[in-house]
Amino acid sequence: MIFLHKKILVFLMCYSTFNFISCTSSYPKKMYINAAVADLRNAPKAASGKMQLPSSSKINPLQASQLLFGEPIIVQKEITLQDRTKWLKINAIAQPRYSSDLGWHGFPGWIQKNQAVTVAKYAACNLVIKSLTAPLLDENGNKKETLVMGSRLVGIKHTSNLWKITLPDQSSAWIQDKDVYFIDNAIKESEDELRQAILANAMKYLGFFYSWGGRSPQNNHFNVSSVDCSAFINLLFCAHGLQVPRNAHDQFLTTTQIPLGKNLKVGDLVFFSAINSDNKNKTPRMDHVLMYIGNGNLIESTLSGKGKVRIISFKKRIGYAHDQMKSGDISQRITTATASKYGNYVYFGSYFTKTKLQALRYNFLNPLKKEICKRKPAYP
Repeated sequence: MIFLHKKILVFLMCYSTFNFISCTSSYPKKMYINAAVADLRNAPKAASGKMQLPSSSKINPLQASQLLFGEPIIVQKEITLQDRTKWLKINAIAQPRYSSDLGWHGFPGWIQKNQAVTVAKYAACNLVIKSLTAPLLDENGNKKETLVMGSRLVGIKHTSNLWKITLPDQSSAWIQDKDVYFIDNAIKESEDELRQAILANAMKYLGFFYSWGGRSPQNNHFNVSSVDCSAFINLLFCAHGLQVPRNAHDQFLTTTQIPLGKNLKVGDLVFFSAINSDNKNKTPRMDHVLMYIGNGNLIESTLSGKGKVRIISFKKRIGYAHDQMKSGDISQRITTATASKYGNYVYFGSYFTKTKLQALRYNFLNPLKKEICKRKPAYP
């Protein structure tokens, strides 16, 4: 009788406003994303058709992020909806975020079950897609799938031009050498080489539309594609085997402060925290991130203007030249439809120290261990 009551209780706990009819208890589980791109949703409900770009949080409010092929996840539970679709509640451990109650943890959300595969343990990836898109080939050279920048792979060199890949489901595929970055445990590129490589990849996104919760290059393959401001930054580092957080505020928390704008270099980051009636006298929270690309210019994915990834001068975007500002200064209010009533706090940060870059590499290869994220938030 007690056993029966427990079963009823489990059923009632599983039946919620999401109208699912069953759940399982054999979790948590380790899984890999086994689809080119999986939408991470705030609730178990798929995006309704292809999103018109640019898209905002009002257009696609349930979109939290996207997960890419080969990305490791921790699955907390599984549910089946009344329409028989199966969903997984997950933590995206390769997209760390910070909260005061949980500390650093994987980005939470829901994905469809058919987009992931269970594994006994995570295998250390040694390749990451560096091209915007790349064909995954079968043994005859035919395309099996189109992968996107930031996808993680495990492979061995097959010929001078090809890598043989072991997929999450243990089948084999091949990918061209020109499309992948080989991940050494120790970073071998110089700081300047990495800065320039990240800049070169950033330029590939110019003209792509802004996409709220998007974390993939703009394309016609997926209902949700393209990047928001922080996913743009995340993918640029990810393409070089460097794991940075998913959101702007978490990126800010893990950068090293640059006190003066005149010290900004290519690849360093600029953060905005809106000044408004809600947070004018509170600790700032970053809600936008841009990248400095040299010569007084910035690149960003934004809803401002035409809602695209664009290059804009520091002075035009912020109201002052970069060498006139220090981290924590307030921008001039730029009169646009999306501008804050009071302007923004502006902060500068960088990942480009030898110690920090190596920690980002370590995190990429060991996503369950957050070496770079051990410290608590520290504001300038």
